Amino acid sequence: RKVYYFFGARSKRDLFYSDELFDIEKKYPNFKYIPALSEPKVADKWEGEVGLITHVVERTIEDGTGMEGYLCGPPPMIDASIKLLTKKGLKESNIYYWSPKRDCVAGFVAGSSRAVLGCDRDPSNSNPALGVFGCAEGAATEK
Repeated sequence: RKVYYFFGARSKRDLFYSDELFDIEKKYPNFKYIPALSEPKVADKWEGEVGLITHVVERTIEDGTGMEGYLCGPPPMIDASIKLLTKKGLKESNIYYWSPKRDCVAGFVAGSSRAVLGCDRDPSNSNPALGVFGCAEGAATEK
């Protein structure tokens, strides 16, 4: 499966596991790691994607038909992500999410592509600073 993993944070200091994710990208040609900062600091010397993670995904993913979504983050990010994903062609029943102040929904279609969003590393933070989003194409296989 082709996988795009988008990781959104406010500044570079909020990103974590980037070295490991870039290593995974090198090891697996079907994996693409795309970090993005919404509020990069001058000291970050950031040359990557800038903006809200949903905006980065919108610019990157053309057609989400047949994909699955896996989301985690604060309710406004979840809502914006679901709206974007369904606009891109995902069925809402194929979008899974977890949010600290919201119940979960789930759906799955075997053999479809997948999309991923993640959340703040500190679950006690009531205002998470980041979101992670990825997409995959092709059929899933179990080992």
